Amino acid sequence: MYRKIIILLSVIVSLLLIVVLSYNLFLYAGSRAYDFNGFRITDKSETVVHRKEVKDSSIRIKAHLLSTLSNKNAFLTNRAKLAKQDSIYLSFQIADSTLSLEMKGVALFTAKISQIKMSGIFKDIPDSVLNEWLSSPFTIKSSLSSIPKEDIVFRKAPKDTLEYMATATTPEAISFDPTYYRLSFDRGLDLYVLQQEEAPKAKRLFFRQLNLANLKTAADSILSGALPPFTPWIKIELKQEDALTIYRSLPNFGQMALSFK
Repeated sequence: MYRKIIILLSVIVSLLLIVVLSYNLFLYAGSRAYDFNGFRITDKSETVVHRKEVKDSSIRIKAHLLSTLSNKNAFLTNRAKLAKQDSIYLSFQIADSTLSLEMKGVALFTAKISQIKMSGIFKDIPDSVLNEWLSSPFTIKSSLSSIPKEDIVFRKAPKDTLEYMATATTPEAISFDPTYYRLSFDRGLDLYVLQQEEAPKAKRLFFRQLNLANLKTAADSILSGALPPFTPWIKIELKQEDALTIYRSLPNFGQMALSFK
């Protein structure tokens, strides 16, 4: 008897959750509005932005040059700030398709990006809002990866000094594990780093992990009475060894200077 009552209550709760989830997702899909650094982007605001576009080509060119200079100035300022710290940080130049590890203003390692994709929302953001968003370095809040952060090596204790010296001078083997990861930064930015080499099984497993994490975040938001968060993203592809080097070299809460232009 009690078992039937528990099963019935479970079914009712499940149905209620499905109804609430469906309703909130309907509202979310219908709203077509996103908060970006305090700027509300909707169909209406997009129309307003387009309406404000000046017709004079010379003024448009000057506005574009001013925006580019502002973007580059923010990028250089952020790198200067990060160079004062005793820590490795990322320098990401989208226009040059490069991702670098730097310390004290010196490039320690630079990877060439083979492919870049990003959220369409970046096309709808006014330059002034985008430049304000880029005005300070980004800090990693969390990460999700197909590989461990640190390569764990198990060694047998040496019997004597000669065996120890032989082990100490043996170079470490390079890991060729499929490398996929997401770096979630503050101020709402996800950076996906994917190896360019094909590894279908590992890639499927990684994105399955991502989908489960995103589903949990959406469910938590809906149960708390809020809409699922929208996070702008950038996806890049690198050589496997480059992606691995960058991931394992970065501190857990590392920082990044970002430039679009």
